[in-house]
Amino acid sequence: MMYRSISFVLIFVTAALMLYGHLVNSHFTGHLTGSHDHGSVEAEEPAPELAIRLEDTEGECLLHAEAEHFRFTRETAVTRGGHAHLYVNGEREARIYDFPYALSELEPGTEIKLVLANHEHRILTTGGNEISSAITAEKCTNGERS
Repeated sequence: MMYRSISFVLIFVTAALMLYGHLVNSHFTGHLTGSHDHGSVEAEEPAPELAIRLEDTEGECLLHAEAEHFRFTRETAVTRGGHAHLYVNGEREARIYDFPYALSELEPGTEIKLVLANHEHRILTTGGNEISSAITAEKCTNGERS
């Protein structure tokens, strides 16, 4: 009986240490901590261009994006495609593949920024600068009209 108890403890401790090591050094941990960074890559020529705008409609505050030489898609076979990272007041909020994108109520002065990323989650750059577009929101009410 003692042999089984010792074996169980050794197997449990080994498994726990392996799991801990995996979590500390894994791709998964980056997603949880928000420090998930795959780096950047220079975009192919012609470089993508990005423009954004906000629309305050009845019931929704919509973010619109228009891109040239880039396609928002989950299809990895599209070589000049990927997604955008949404930042609200400097904090990363979402990964977006489709537009328009519904946002919660935005107070005046809220900074909205989109940054293009490829299918490998690498930020696209041109001349060393990220390909992005930013806007400062006016009040967007999300349907709450007075």
